[in-house]
Amino acid sequence: MQKVKSGGTPMRAPTGYLNVRSTVNGREVRGIEIDPVRGPLMQWAFEAYASEQWTIRSLTDELAARGLTSVAGPSTPSAPLGTSNVQRLLRNPYYMGIIRYKGTLYEGRHEPLVTPETWRRVQEILGAHNIAGEKQRTHPHYLKGSVYCGSCGSRLVVSHAKNRHGTVYPYFICVGRQQKRTTCLQQAVRIDQVEELVTTAYAKIHLSAEQADSVRDFILDEITSLRDKSRSERSRLQWRMNALTKEQQKLLDAHYADAIPLDLLKKEQSRITTELVSAKARLAHLALDYADAEANLTHALALARDCETAYRESSDKVRRQFNQVFFKRLLIDDNYEINGELEEPFGTLLGDEIRQAADLRMESELQRILDEGPREDDAEVAADPNLVLVRSLPQESEPTPHLVGGLKEKTMVGAEGLEPPTC
Repeated sequence: MQKVKSGGTPMRAPTGYLNVRSTVNGREVRGIEIDPVRGPLMQWAFEAYASEQWTIRSLTDELAARGLTSVAGPSTPSAPLGTSNVQRLLRNPYYMGIIRYKGTLYEGRHEPLVTPETWRRVQEILGAHNIAGEKQRTHPHYLKGSVYCGSCGSRLVVSHAKNRHGTVYPYFICVGRQQKRTTCLQQAVRIDQVEELVTTAYAKIHLSAEQADSVRDFILDEITSLRDKSRSERSRLQWRMNALTKEQQKLLDAHYADAIPLDLLKKEQSRITTELVSAKARLAHLALDYADAEANLTHALALARDCETAYRESSDKVRRQFNQVFFKRLLIDDNYEINGELEEPFGTLLGDEIRQAADLRMESELQRILDEGPREDDAEVAADPNLVLVRSLPQESEPTPHLVGGLKEKTMVGAEGLEPPTC
């Protein structure tokens, strides 16, 4: 842990960590270690909540089912955590390696359980729920959280209507209209019809085998270029982190020597800690493994090929995963028209712009072969002269596509990779 000028009892580690003591050269040494039982459960709790598929209540119940309990104290036994305990733990920056001491943030020496990105995402979700005053309820239908009102953009929620014969029909209704948050007038839509509508949406976003190969080659070239360009930035970030660490130590030394007041120490320590966390997160993002990126890209393109059939044949649980992987949200109106906003990387992979850019790149390479003759690395293409002639140049009547002006790392494959639905 970060050294601070304090002679009191050491801070008790939060759930997921253990206070440990050892003897080195006859002296007692205190430290922090990850709890082998509770640590993985708390790590899972952050990652699960960051996925937006769990409420605090359902997450608390699941953690209890998995065996997460509080650490027993001198006079208190261990017990399952309550919802307020779980929410408090999710807000604790200790889990991403930061210690809050007397109102000041310090970089800890303990091993983080979650990345800064995951911790910040959890804070955004907690904040959004508090602002909206949302009730912590479970929503069993697999389309919940994916479908939204096509008129006002509010979430669609399940409602059940009974006709005069006593038959119950499930509907999706706009929560904005229901709770009078908006002036929306959209009518209820039948859930069974929405289910089929979402299924047919997958027929519009698939890639052919040829398109998938073309897009894959184009993006891998872009990733290689981005990786090469990132080397100088990694060096700069490492230099900045070393400088911040030295500055942090100088501040502490000056404070211990009574050279700077406590309020200035707090202000400067908070600034340095924020910069360090940001630099570490960026450095981790730049350290993407190229092999993992290629594998994740291959997974994404494999999903995009014939995804309609895979979706139709999947269980409700897997369909929910499909919708979360492919779409940010699905907008449904009362005319039963659907507009899907694609999640990344599919927004890029399935967009017209990148397909045109990939096609133009291929056509340029084939034209070069016609003009200059094949090189050694063109052996595969040159082996089929008909391919060169067929894909030589775009027709004059077709508009000339424009190249994508560079692709960002997070647009391609995220630092945590793409988890495809498991059929």
